[in-house]
Formats: sequence, structure tokens, C-alpha cells
Amino acid sequence: MRLTFVGTSHGIPQKDRFCSCYMIESGSGVYFVDAGVSFSDAMRDYGVDASRLRAVFTTHSHSDHTGGIVAGISTLAWRMPDLKFKIFFTTQEMIDAYRQYLAATFYCPNGENPAPNIEFCLAWCSEVFRDENVSVTYHPTAHLKNIGLPSYGILVKELSTGASVLFSGDLSYELRENDYPAEAAEPHDLFVCEMAHFFPRHIEGYLAASAVKSLAITHLWPVEEKLPLICDMATHLAYPVWVAKDGDVVSIERGEVKPL
Repeated sequence: MRLTFVGTSHGIPQKDRFCSCYMIESGSGVYFVDAGVSFSDAMRDYGVDASRLRAVFTTHSHSDHTGGIVAGISTLAWRMPDLKFKIFFTTQEMIDAYRQYLAATFYCPNGENPAPNIEFCLAWCSEVFRDENVSVTYHPTAHLKNIGLPSYGILVKELSTGASVLFSGDLSYELRENDYPAEAAEPHDLFVCEMAHFFPRHIEGYLAASAVKSLAITHLWPVEEKLPLICDMATHLAYPVWVAKDGDVVSIERGEVKPL
């Protein structure tokens, strides 16, 4: 499994960081977790054949995690009209809104249905996707619980090797209601943890008890204040910790996370 950190910023893109977007390559397939940047642009920029795209998985409805979807769909539907892939949203309202937006903006000279080969799917707390390369399972978080909307962490497992990556998605402020994914206690090869809404002190106890083998921190804000605290936290943990940046690429195989 190969993971590219396409976007690692918090809710607002920075000069050198896009909003949340992670690209996974496994076997013949390409998969995205969140799309704060256009996934078609990401595949172009990293030299990945867009015909390999299988699915895009979103953790919740905020635009810094979904804002690149329209651009991604529009480019691929024009250039590769026979390409079939799935996009998983967390609410039916998001599915309906994207269908309406595409219908209003996607020029179809013969009146055909916009992007007819793209399947819009509703995510739930379960395994939502499996092909010959990966399985993808959604786990609930409390990030949007205060406004009654669902949000999720996402676990991606490579079937041929058993490699596993857990994406926290956005979590709640100060991890209220113990909003820490139980799956992060398991021995996954990599835990990609977004840290915009809490400080290391709120999560260090959980991480100290975790069996994960490596930790990448993304979606960091405020950066200058949290960086030294993360460095200090890393000295107390039994596994490698780093703050990921756009363009970081790692391979995950035989229980090891290796930078490329």
C-alpha cells in the first residue's frame, strides 16, 4: 500500500498546504480519503493514471474535506466519460446537493445525465466498500454531534498484505465525550490523526495506550503553538510520530511505514 498526503492543512488552505486529502494506491486501484482538493488534480500532479480510480470516501460534510469533489468529477467526466467510480458521502443531503450542482454546472449538449458513471453512495457505520485490493470501514466520531450530523473515522485495509491505515477524520473540541476512535487502540500500521480541534494533552493518554505502529499528525492548527507540544509528546510514545506535510509519500508493507 502506498499513501500520499495530498492535503494536510486545517480548515483553510495554507501557502504550502491544501485542505484534507489522502491518496491510497493498492494493486491496480486508487482511492481517496477526503477531497479538500480535486482528486483529478491530485492524480495528475503525482503522475497517477486516473483510470485506476475506484472510490472517494469522505469523513464528514465540511467543505474543507469535500470541496474538491465537483472539480474532480467535472474533469474526469469530460475527459474519461467511461470511467466508473464511487463517492461516499455522510448525508443524503450532500448527495442531493452534489447532484443538483452538477446538473446546473455540467454542460451536457445532448441533455444526458451529468457524470452518469459515478455512483453516489451513503456511508454508514460498517464496512462500506470492498474490492480485490482493499476494504473500507467507517467508524463514528462526535465531531458534528452537537449539530446532529454524522462524522466518521475511516479504516482502510489492504487485503493482500493485511496493511492497515486508520484516518481519524476531524474529532471534536478537546475530544469531548471521549471522542477518540476505539479502532486506534488496535495494532494498525499507521494512524493518521487530524489535530485542529484539540491539543496533544487531550490525546496523549490515549496514544500512550495504543497499539498502533506509527502516527502521522495532519490538519494541524494553530501550527506554531502545537508543533513543540507534539515534539514533546513524541518523546513519550513508543512508536514513530511525525507531522505530515503535502507531498509526503509512504509505503506500508510487512508492518513497516517507509518514507518514499
